Amino acid sequence: MPPREDADLPDNLGILGQMDHVDRITVPGHAGPSADPRLLRVDQDRQLRLVVAGPFRAENLDPDGGQRWVVYDEAWRLMSHPALLRRMDAHWRLARHYGIANMLVIHRLSDLDNVGDTGSAQRSLAAALLANAETRVIYRQETDQLGTTAKALNLTRTEATLLPTFGLGQGLWRIRKRSFLVQAQLHPAEAQLFETGSKAAGRT
Repeated sequence: MPPREDADLPDNLGILGQMDHVDRITVPGHAGPSADPRLLRVDQDRQLRLVVAGPFRAENLDPDGGQRWVVYDEAWRLMSHPALLRRMDAHWRLARHYGIANMLVIHRLSDLDNVGDTGSAQRSLAAALLANAETRVIYRQETDQLGTTAKALNLTRTEATLLPTFGLGQGLWRIRKRSFLVQAQLHPAEAQLFETGSKAAGRT
């Protein structure tokens, strides 16, 4: 029997074997596998396990699975576990083989300070993943984050000073060595799908 794909994951997370099957939901314009929404109705501990296990599901590593995105939301949480960070590095190196495009989502680059110790191999590997991203999308950042963001992403002074001025949906796109100011516009159906503030606004 071949070794399990999750053989190097830390056992103390309690996630081994929980994501071996494929659950699918139909999302307009998306043909690839997605998490079954029933899996989201779980307690907080299971939610952490889903955050950790999600990008490493077996179907994401199927070379015959077609082109698809693998999204690492709150990526610093994954990077804080050395075994998961090494797996992420492997996904980056073998992206063409698997047919995947990797997306890191980090709300503040200073969150990466939680990954390993300063000068450690773990911190260096996390920085390398960020450095290898050919497309970087930076949305509004507060002024106390500008130094860290500009240094990590090699922004010019002009680019850095723009970040605190961005409005909703405005972002700086760095594609290799070229920069663009982009205003995202959502279709009403997309806006409804991605709305996260309805309860805060008193809507149901």
